Formats: sequence, structure tokens, C-alpha cells
Amino acid sequence: MQNKGFVITLTVVITALCLFYLSFTYQSRVVQQDAIAYATDANGIVNLSKKQNYIDSVWNKPVYNLFGFEYTYKEVKDNELHLGLDLQGGMHVTLEVSPIDILRGLAGNTNDSTFIAAIAKAKEQQKDSQENFGDLFFKAFRDANPDKSLASVFANASTRGRINISDSDEQVMKVVNEEIESAIDRSYTILKNRLDQFGTSSPNIQRLPGTGRIQIEIPGADNPQRVRKLLQGVARLEFWDVIEPSTLSSSFIAINDLLVKEQKANALTNAKPANAQATETNADAGTDLEKQLASVPDSTKSGLDSLQQNLNISPIYALSTPPGSFRYDIKDTAEINAIFKRQEVKNILPRNVGLYWAAKPEKDQNGIEAMELNFLDLGRNGKPKLTGEVITDARNDLGQNAQPAVSMNMNAAGTKIWAKMTAEAASKSPRGRIAIVLDNSVYSAPVVNDEIPTGNSQITGNFTTEEAKDLANILKAGSLPAPTKIVEEAIVGPTLGQVAQNQGLISIVCGLALVVIFMVAYYAKGGWIANLALLFNVFFILGILAQPTLATALTLPGIAGIVLTMGMAVDANVLIFERIKEELANGLKLRAAIKKGYEKAFATILDSNLTTLITALFLFLLGSGPIKGFAITLIIGIISSFFTAVYISRVVVDWMVAKKGDDSSLTFDTFIAKAIRKRKEFNFVKYSKPAYIVSSVIILIGFVLIFVQGLNLGVDFKGGRSYVVSFTKPVVATDMKVALSQSFENAGTEVKNYGSNSVVKITTSWLIDDDSDQTDEKVKQALIAGVSNYTKLSFVENESALNDQNFTISSSSKVGATVADDIKNSAWKASLFSLIGIFIYILIRFRKWQYSAGAIIATAHDTLFVFAAFAIARVCGLSFEVDQVFVAAILTIIGYSINDTVIIFDRIREYFAMGTSHDKAKIVNDAVNHTLSRTIITAGTTLLTVIVLLFFGGEVMRGFAFALFVGIVVGTYSSVFIAAPTVLDLDKDDIKPVADTKKKPATA
Repeated sequence: MQNKGFVITLTVVITALCLFYLSFTYQSRVVQQDAIAYATDANGIVNLSKKQNYIDSVWNKPVYNLFGFEYTYKEVKDNELHLGLDLQGGMHVTLEVSPIDILRGLAGNTNDSTFIAAIAKAKEQQKDSQENFGDLFFKAFRDANPDKSLASVFANASTRGRINISDSDEQVMKVVNEEIESAIDRSYTILKNRLDQFGTSSPNIQRLPGTGRIQIEIPGADNPQRVRKLLQGVARLEFWDVIEPSTLSSSFIAINDLLVKEQKANALTNAKPANAQATETNADAGTDLEKQLASVPDSTKSGLDSLQQNLNISPIYALSTPPGSFRYDIKDTAEINAIFKRQEVKNILPRNVGLYWAAKPEKDQNGIEAMELNFLDLGRNGKPKLTGEVITDARNDLGQNAQPAVSMNMNAAGTKIWAKMTAEAASKSPRGRIAIVLDNSVYSAPVVNDEIPTGNSQITGNFTTEEAKDLANILKAGSLPAPTKIVEEAIVGPTLGQVAQNQGLISIVCGLALVVIFMVAYYAKGGWIANLALLFNVFFILGILAQPTLATALTLPGIAGIVLTMGMAVDANVLIFERIKEELANGLKLRAAIKKGYEKAFATILDSNLTTLITALFLFLLGSGPIKGFAITLIIGIISSFFTAVYISRVVVDWMVAKKGDDSSLTFDTFIAKAIRKRKEFNFVKYSKPAYIVSSVIILIGFVLIFVQGLNLGVDFKGGRSYVVSFTKPVVATDMKVALSQSFENAGTEVKNYGSNSVVKITTSWLIDDDSDQTDEKVKQALIAGVSNYTKLSFVENESALNDQNFTISSSSKVGATVADDIKNSAWKASLFSLIGIFIYILIRFRKWQYSAGAIIATAHDTLFVFAAFAIARVCGLSFEVDQVFVAAILTIIGYSINDTVIIFDRIREYFAMGTSHDKAKIVNDAVNHTLSRTIITAGTTLLTVIVLLFFGGEVMRGFAFALFVGIVVGTYSSVFIAAPTVLDLDKDDIKPVADTKKKPATA
């Protein structure tokens, strides 16, 4: 073997690097165990806050010494093998930056009816379109206003220097699209800065190309509401002068009189008998209310007497606690908002008065909790004198009474304005107040006693330490250029994550054990060499995944990729060993047979790995979330398995035969292998036509069923909200579905058992077109109410508190309709581009389009067969979801099927070149029969690992494993009955023998 020294050196280097990076994972687990031990009380209960405090205390302290280099816990976490959300719990969020707000800002917040109508039309069209919002808006605007230019809307003070009134629509569109793109980029940077300070392990954030979306994963996040607030808060900080309510007393009296008059009129209307109301419907509006009340019958006067004293005070006073304080119970804020939004009420208040609620309720001296309504001076132009743009630094601090607060520093310009504002407020009598407003909520409105010339300020309020820390981080990172909304969300509880970890570990161990046993049973000592290469392969995959520059995490689909790779990794060794046995059968000595076997197998192994790599690359490029993680694992596995099977195994083989040479005891045969080799050859070509018919009939039946009943599309593809609800005792899913129908207003709802009869997965399309947080909470509360009514159990947030008297939501996910469309389109693109890429590669390698056509026909056959199998299984009571994981399975099947097909094609090409026969059918049949051992062994080892996934991979992987099981069986069948005969059917050219390579084919 040439370059043996290089292979050994490279293996040692890669092994050392993998050990280095995996050592951080071990050390991280040590610190985690120390934290758990520190936080565990005498009864074995872990205090999560105490555990987090321990981790925070060592976050920036050295915890690992390696060869004299010290690493802090933060550095250890950055370098460890990261686990995905499905393995440790956490939160996955896809945010969409609002282009509507950006367009409104660029248009100077115009009230132009044509602009507003175009925005509304584009918003409606976006639900069913893949075009970006800007293009939809421009098209809607032009269609409705063919004679009006875009510049007439967008040329204003805010766009001066960028858009002129004389600019063409194309020029305006270019500037607007650039601004939208720039806003998304700024949002990405700001959100990244916020997450870097969040304090969780390795949050991952990325822009989704071609969309206005940003995808974020936060492993270990256990407070979803805190995360939503951190990500969606625009952080628009403003400073306003406060108008004391006492200076507006005349306006409030006028508002009170207006409302009191209405109350009395309503009381009169409700009190009179129906016939009296009918005769007085046209009564003069100016009639004195007291006289009308006096005319009410005696039978109703007693009731009115108790109301009379309440009719002289309106809700703005009556609902406040204490009365007249403008502090209200949270449940009354909607009524107060409705009053002050009325136009006649707005006309009474001065134009410069703005109404802003406090950020959160606070308790007064009597312990009564209420929200305060603040009146702020908006000036003539409605713009704040000072904004958050002047903030240079923000940090969580302690305010008066040692309460959490946020301290800020300003730049020179801000310091000057701040000094002037505070001086003016301090000079008022009584002292004035300045409100610090964040995202239209008043966080604090302190009295200013003196001028503040230093540019320092402090936000105080009813903060927790976490809230103060998050607010400081948000202010420091800067404000978002536009609001964001969550269009896709998934929350995985830590218990479900731990279950997934256990299932993944069992899958890897069982899969590895089965492959090891099989290889030794079939190849004797050669099997041990293949197993050693396999162990190196798994070790390299984990070590490379742990390396920080790759910025990826090990997910449950990733574990499935490793298990699948283990089955496919031995394929290269199977090819090599089968070739060696063929050469030994042809009379070569052991060393010569080994050399020849490796040489002949190399091109075939390269071709089969590259075709599989093509599908994995498209899966990586077009997939997202867990599917991208699966693709990365698969790509690493393909490259690693090629190196370990071809090069490391060769080094070991050469070492084993180095001493005794051809007399070495190294063998590649067992009695099982010999028994299989004695089989009779089968005429695959003869039965290809019946195979075509059988396949066509099964696929036709499957697609008729799909047409009749449809596929069981997951939330990924149809949009909706999904919840995994856990109980401690069995529940009947079908009965629960009936009970939940009323809660979800008869919207599409699916309830099924999930892994066990005490866990159910509930999916609903109710209110899916509304992405707001309020709607998310509304759906969740409807779910809780429906489940509670059906089970008579109470709901608990904390999984650790689960018992026979309650239930909990272990995980949840939300996919908006638009995102679901994007996922479906990406899936189709990935499949289509994979097929095109494979067609081109095979055409280049085999120089004949018939090979490419045969491969694509066989691959399409396998894909359609899997869809049909899912439909038939559903009729039989086995319902598997078609989701992103299913797409990963389909693309894996495409790669596997092509891998199988290419190996047979390579042998057909070799036999054609030898020119031993002019009977093309015989050549094809010989090629299929002579590679059948390898086909059966590879299918067998891969199926062993897939069966392990099917039984031990958990509910998430069950559909994936079923698709692979069907795909591998059908892929093996199509390679011999569909692909090879198709080449024969399409290739009508005569065989051109190559004289100097004539040789009888080996029979193995």
C-alpha cells in the first residue's frame, strides 16, 4: 500500500483531535454533576435555582486544566459536543421581521388609502405565496394604481437623499428592498448580541436564505415566556415628560360628565317597560334626564334609588383603586382603553397628551395590585426628546432598597439633552417627572430633584433579577428596526429530552452490537477488521461533531444518521472483501488478491459514496432545523466511513499479513458465507417484466388510497399547533379528540397516543393564521381546559410535579401556514435537485444516458413505493406522519438506492468491457448475480440498524425508521429487478468488446 505512513499519521492526528474535543464534553458533564450534587437536598430533590447559581458562579472560572492550559466553564461549554433540543430540552423559534412596519416607516407612516389598501392586499396574498412581501406590495400597488408612482408615497423627509419624487418605480423598489434587507440583517445582529448575553449554553442563530426569517435554537431554555420577550421586544426606548393628572382635572371632569350622562340614559332605557320605550323612542335628546327618571313607574324606582348615587361617577374614577388615582385592576384596563380611544373623549383631552400604561402591575401601600395609567407630554410633533439610540452602555444594577434596576450611560449628544430635560423637570413646582418608556410601556417615572449632567440614568420598577438582566442586555444590543413575530416554535421539555437521549443511546449500542456480530459471523477475521474500522468511524463522527467551528449539534435525527451510517459503513468493506474472495477464487495468492481486491473496489466505493453524498448535500442546503443536523451527520459519516473502510482497514490488513505473507491465517470466509455462495443463480432479467407489473399495481393502489384518504401530513407541512401531553395513567385518544372538538371550535384536530398509552400528541389547525403570542396562549388555555374537562385532572407546568391528579405539556410546536408552504417547497426542491445531480453524475461516470435513466427510474420507483406503503399502512391502522423527518428518510432512501444501483452498474460496465459474451441479457444477469452477495449483506446489515431504530428510536423516529425499512427492502429489489433490466431495455447498441481486457467473469 502506498502512502501508508501518511494514512497512519493522519489517523493519529484525527484521533488526537477527537480526543481533545470530546474531553470537553466529559469535563462539562463533571461540572454538571457537581452542580446537581450541590443543589440536591437530603431528600434527593434538586433545587433548580440553586443548580443554576452554582453554574453561574463557575461560568467564568477555570474548571479544566489540559496540558497546562486552563479553560473556564464557558469555554468548556463552547467546545463540548452540543446536544440538540430534542435530546436535552429547549426552545426552537423562527422569527419573521415585519416588512409592513418597515414599509410604513419608509412611507412616513402615511395614511394614504392606496398605500394602506396595497399593504392589506399583499398581506392577504402572502398566505398563499412564496414571493417576498415587498414584491407582493409593489404588484398590489401597481394593479390598483396604474397611474400613480411609488415615489409619490415614499419620497418624504425620512427617505430624503435616497428617494426623490422624480424616481422611477424600479428605483424606488430597489431602495425599499435594500432597506428591508438591511433591517433583517440589523435584526439578526441585534438578536445575536442579545442571545450571547442570555446565559444559556451555545444558542444557535441563523438567517434563512431567501426569506425574511431568522431561526434560533436555545438548548436548555426552560422559560419560554422569557425567551419570547427577549426575542420579540423591539426595545424602542424613549424619554418623555410626565403630565400630572391634577393639571388635566378640567378635561377629566368633562369626560366624566359625558360618560355620566350616557350612564343615566342607559339606566333609564333599561328601567322602562317595553311599551313605554316604544312610545318614546323619538323623545327629544335634550329632554332632562331627571324628569324622565321621575316618570319611571314606582315598581322600578326602588331599584333605581340604589343606582342613582353611582350614576354620577364614570368608570375612569369608579374603577380606579383608590378612586381618582388612575390605577386599575388588570381586568379593567380593556374598558379604560376603550373609553380613551373614543373620538369624543380624544377631542376633550389636549392634543399633546399621550396615554401609556405601566409595564407591569405594582402593589400600593395597602397591598392592592393595579396597573397605573400615565399621561405623557408628546409635544407638537409626537416625537420624544431622547431615545435609546444615545445609550452607550446598560447593565443590571441595584436601585433604592436594593431592588433590581438597570443603569445606563449616554453618549455626548444624549448627555446634553438629558441634562436639559432633567434641569427643566427639576425647576418645576412641584418637581417634574420624566417617564422612561420601553416599547410603549412605562417602566419608571421618577421625580427629578436636580439636573443630571453626567448622562447617567437608572430604570427602576418591579423587576426580578432575570428581568433586569434581560432588559440591560436588550438595551445594550440596541433596538430592532421593526417588530418580529414568531411564525414557528417548538418547545421540548427536559424529561422528553432525557427520554430521547436514552432511546438514542440504546439505538447506537444495539445497532453497533448487531453489525459487529453479523460481520464476524460472515467474514471471520475480516469481520473484526471491518468492525475496527466501524468503531473508528463512529468515534470520528462524534469527535468532528464536537469541534466548535462546525457549529452543529447532535440531534435525535443525527443519532439516526449515525445508526444508519453504521449499517452503510460496512458496505465498503463488504465490497472489498467480496472482491478479494473473487480474486482468490480466480487463483491469486492472498497478498495479490488483497491488492487487487482493494484496487478494483475503490472506484465502485467512490461512485456509491459520491452519489449518496449528493443527496446529503441537497438535504443540507435545503433542509432546516433537525433535518440540517441529520444531513451534517450523514455527510460526516459518508466521508469518515470512506476513509476508515478503505484506508484504515487496508493498514490493518497489511499489518496482519506482513509476517507470514500468503501463509497468513487471515480469512474472509465462514461456513455461512460458503453456504450463500453455493446458491443457484437466478434469472433476474427474465422476471423483470412481471416485477414491473407488480410494482406498478402496488404503487397504483397506494396512490388511489392517497387520493381517497390523503396523507397524514405533520404540522411541518400543513401548519398548526402541536402538543405532547403527558399523564401518569392511560388515556383513550379517540375519546379525548371528541372532548377537544368543542374547545377548538370544531377546527381540524388530531389526537393520538405517542409512544405509550399515557402520552398523547394533540395537533390542531385552530387559529393557525394568527401568529400572535396572545393567540398562542388562547389555544394553549383551550387545550388545558378541554383536557381538564375530559380527564378531571389539573394542569401543572413543572414536569417534576406530575402525579395521578394532574397532567403536563411535555413539548409543543407551532408552524405557521406560510412556513409550512416553505418547508414543503424545500422538500420538493431537495428531492428534485438530488435526482438531477445523480443523473448528471452517473452520465459523466458511465458515459451513457441509459445508466442515468435506469438509476432515476429505479429511484423514482422506490420513492413512490414508500409513499404507497405509508398509505397502505394507514388503512391497516399504522398511521405515520409525513413531515420533515420523512423527507430526510426519502432522500436517504434515494442515496441508498443509488448506492446499490451504482455497484451493479459498475459490474455491468466491467463485464461489457471484457467482451466475454454478445448476449447482453446474460451479461446483465451475471453482473447482478455476482454482486448479489454484497447486495444481500449490505441490505441485511443496514436493515438490522433500521429495525433497531424502529423498535428503540422512539415515537419521533418511528415514521423515519418505517420509511427506511420499506425503502431499503424496495431499493434492494429495484436495483436487481428494475434498474439493471431498464438499462438493458433502453440500450439497443451492439456490444463492442475490448480485446486486451477479455477475461471470464469471476463467480462468487
